Amino acid sequence: MAYPLVMSRRLFRSHPRTVRRLGVLLLAGAALLLIPPVAGRGGEGPNASVAQLIGLEAARQRLGERMPTGRGVIFGHVEGEPGQYAPNTRDGAFKGVNFILRSGESKVFGHANSTARVIYGPNGLAPGVDTVHLFTTNDYLSRGHLRMLQPAAPTREPIRVFTHSWIAPEHPAGSHILRRVDHLVDQRDLIICAGVNNRRQSAVPQLLSSGYNVIAVGTNDANGASSGGYTRTDTPGRCKPDIVGPKGLTSFTTPAVAACAGILLEAADRMPVMIQHAGRAEVIKAVLMAGAVKPWGWRREKDKPLDERRGAGVVNIDNSLRILQAGPSPPGRIHRDFGWDFHALKPGEHATYTFEIDEVKRPLSVMLVWNRRVDGRIGVVGPTGQPVWDGPARLADFDLALSGVDPEGQARLIQLSRSRIDNVEHIYLPQVSPGRYRLDVVRQRDSQGEPWDYALAWRLGGAFDPDGPTGQ
Repeated sequence: MAYPLVMSRRLFRSHPRTVRRLGVLLLAGAALLLIPPVAGRGGEGPNASVAQLIGLEAARQRLGERMPTGRGVIFGHVEGEPGQYAPNTRDGAFKGVNFILRSGESKVFGHANSTARVIYGPNGLAPGVDTVHLFTTNDYLSRGHLRMLQPAAPTREPIRVFTHSWIAPEHPAGSHILRRVDHLVDQRDLIICAGVNNRRQSAVPQLLSSGYNVIAVGTNDANGASSGGYTRTDTPGRCKPDIVGPKGLTSFTTPAVAACAGILLEAADRMPVMIQHAGRAEVIKAVLMAGAVKPWGWRREKDKPLDERRGAGVVNIDNSLRILQAGPSPPGRIHRDFGWDFHALKPGEHATYTFEIDEVKRPLSVMLVWNRRVDGRIGVVGPTGQPVWDGPARLADFDLALSGVDPEGQARLIQLSRSRIDNVEHIYLPQVSPGRYRLDVVRQRDSQGEPWDYALAWRLGGAFDPDGPTGQ
């Protein structure tokens, strides 16, 4: 079953000036959803199974009362159309959750109810989340948050994680929307989880999963039955999705990954004050991706950092919590099997991380993440000649290399991740033999002169798929 494409007449009536400025009408939220409402999804039954598959039960057993639940992390939940975009706020499944209707009054929307059950409430994956701002898709894109094609910056919000279980057709203002989204992630450390489309033959959507700085989410259901084949907007050929959820449609894997992000943010908030940067968007994304488990069939093509349909693999929150909670390690000697770093390099500089292992470890997963920068300013002229808030997009160029070091100190390259268009690089080995190793983060002499932040996250061991990938 698929929704028909429906034009949003309510947006036209309420904001005729905005619509004329856009030159087109946005599609109503109901037309953009990845799947129709599904009764009975979420809740204790399905979520209990998902909790096992994403390592949540393993993390709970390992950490006990110290297990973060997303407490104190405010969410934004986006989908639906005016008057029909909210979950059933009176449902006992959402006990203790304060839903804030940001886009006006709303009837219960079944799809929103199902996706919300994945995250919130006592049986949700992130039961500590108690405040959720709800938006329709149109309101989020326009005056409610992004303020697309307007002479104003996006609104300032207390929201730290957005989940988007919707897609849209190609939009004339698509590149502008993605620049606004990337600006928010980079400047305000938002985590934006956006689903790709279902069906293996579908292309990666323009909105919002083609954003550089978002976390694009697919599914590993039925051997990767969601969008792949790389982006088509703002530099075609970039790897998306970034990560996948286990089974299910992308409407439900997206909030599952968002729940994991909320759990990691609470864990970052709990860290001692002297540990800085744990909650940075680059760190959270790198930690999620480095912790992902490689499913059967995972492989990447030449010069690509990720599998074209499974990204870095299936999200595993136990691995990711181990990485984040191990704390940062600056360039130099790495003394822990799990960890991360947040650092900056100028063009032409590099940072080296060395480590030794005395027994076989499996696997080694290393993720390098950096943001696209969009400064944003008023004065760029839009399609109607009116000034809008916008700005040029800039991207540094990093490489990631793993080398083995012999007893004489000579390095031998084992694996190199060197995409010229992506803002992630990835090293993965199913098994690592005893020996000395070095990781090199290299900043190329790109055209961006200023220092550029990056996040590096790694793990030697942890949960892995027993089937393993079929290739590198």
